[in-house]
Amino acid sequence: DKMDHEVKGGRTGYGYGTTRVAWSFLANGVVANASKPPPGGFTGADFSLQDVLHDKFGKKDRDEEQLLLREQQEVLAQQQEELAEQQLRGMSLANSTIRLDDELPKDYELPKIPKTRSMDVDYESMGMKAYTKYLIEHDGLRREYYVFVPPEVTKESPAVGLVFFFHGFTNSVEETCGSGGKGWPSFDVVKSARNHSFIAVCPVGYGPAPEVGWNCEACCGYGWTHKLDDVGFTGKIIAQLKEKVLPDAEIAYPKKNRLSMGFSTGGLFSYRLSCEMSEEFDGVAVMGAEYNSAFGQLGAMKWTEKCPSGGTNVWNGIGTNDFFGLLTGGPVAAAMRADLYAQSVLDCPVDGDEQFEPSEGVSCHTQTKCPNGKRAEFCLYDKMDHEVKGGRTGYGYGTTRVAWSFLANGVVANASKPPPGGFTGADFSLQDVLHDKFGKKDRDEEQLLLREQQEVLAQQQEELAEQQLRGMSLANSTIRLDDELPKDYELPKIPKTRSMDVDY
Repeated sequence: DKMDHEVKGGRTGYGYGTTRVAWSFLANGVVANASKPPPGGFTGADFSLQDVLHDKFGKKDRDEEQLLLREQQEVLAQQQEELAEQQLRGMSLANSTIRLDDELPKDYELPKIPKTRSMDVDYESMGMKAYTKYLIEHDGLRREYYVFVPPEVTKESPAVGLVFFFHGFTNSVEETCGSGGKGWPSFDVVKSARNHSFIAVCPVGYGPAPEVGWNCEACCGYGWTHKLDDVGFTGKIIAQLKEKVLPDAEIAYPKKNRLSMGFSTGGLFSYRLSCEMSEEFDGVAVMGAEYNSAFGQLGAMKWTEKCPSGGTNVWNGIGTNDFFGLLTGGPVAAAMRADLYAQSVLDCPVDGDEQFEPSEGVSCHTQTKCPNGKRAEFCLYDKMDHEVKGGRTGYGYGTTRVAWSFLANGVVANASKPPPGGFTGADFSLQDVLHDKFGKKDRDEEQLLLREQQEVLAQQQEELAEQQLRGMSLANSTIRLDDELPKDYELPKIPKTRSMDVDY
């Protein structure tokens, strides 16, 4: 309790030191007792990593700020625990009431997309009825996906591209692809597909609602917990589109501008596809997720190891108040992970980024000087929470439009024209949605307090990152490491006999 990032304090402050108690448990199978207290008793925690960093890098001691940070972290931990309980309660309900079909109907035939489609139909208002629904069997499970071919795409006028849209954990395909742009996880798919003449594909995650997600190896939902092959499922959809669905409608499968766009866990899964299926995708657009970060869940995502040999162009956006982003380090960490992908996967130069502000409250930086024509863009939306729609309606910089412009055309988009009254900025709260969804009372004061605490934490993280980077820079400029052994080096020998009387 109250111990910081250290080893010694467990021994001197609490009498339960790592080496002694771990050896007892691991080597002997014995749970150790506390050691004998020194004169004056055990002192508890007396170490602060932030004080060390402040002293090391020239910062003044800030005891009051340190105390405030601890209080804020405790409140955040309580919020996270409540959210986990809400999610588990929802999953339990879903598991008890919904049954999944595992096999295709024996008489199932693939539906056909009409070869001609009217330009005069209001497809946006039709919801998922604007799409053609397909069933497909993969790994013994019946899976679903939806396809929308805009009327602008014909045999004579081929599609400019093809875009997969992956919904987030607990979100539905209807909210993501079929709400006519009204749902908070909505990519405004139908309108965008018509504007840009691309074919839209909306896969459905497997599992009981609301546990539907994608297997990202460390998160989230039924696909992850049951280790489903969602990458193989995606590949099977592509094969069916190429071999049957589109040829039957006399529509060619696009050879370029094949993109994956996703929100939340669907965004993280899009990153996975960029690493494991770079031969099928030319770029990914990710909203509300970060590279190699599983929303606070622990566990290794081994697919990231395949990225250095692959990787696609990327557009990544996230709000500074994104609830899950703040759990994993906040805006500074999000920007650093975006740079990690750009530099370690796409080989973009460290000093090759350009910064700009396309709209009030939106700050972006691009990497366009990468080898082989690769490029990356990362955008932060000030005070926006975990959503897709707000980027479009609140800031005029919506994911689908700006990501398509950057990934398909190599053009950094401008903000769209403001609606009457201007753009509103952030007006969405994920916690309010969860409270309503799971029967919690509205807690405006608590929500405001949490936001203030998250902002302070984000500032602390930014300062810490600056300190660490300054220390790294200092080390790189003043210290040289030898890479080779001396030519005359010989292994020293441990004496065969060693005295018991030496104060080692």
